[in-house]
Amino acid sequence: MELKKLMAGIEAVLFANGDAVEVDRLSQLFEADKATVKKILQMLKDRYDQGDSGLCLLRLGESY
Repeated sequence: MELKKLMAGIEAVLFANGDAVEVDRLSQLFEADKATVKKILQMLKDRYDQGDSGLCLLRLGESY
């Protein structure tokens, strides 16, 4: 899956779910390796932290 589409999908799952989602679960959902999912999660976190967004991505152990 293309990186942009994968990022959009992960972002949608995180904000639609309402509860923390484990990295393993995101890997399974999108059939992507954990390293790629973690990289995307960090990219999303950095984007929210750097911008003027009212959104925040929190890491809770192995969940986000």
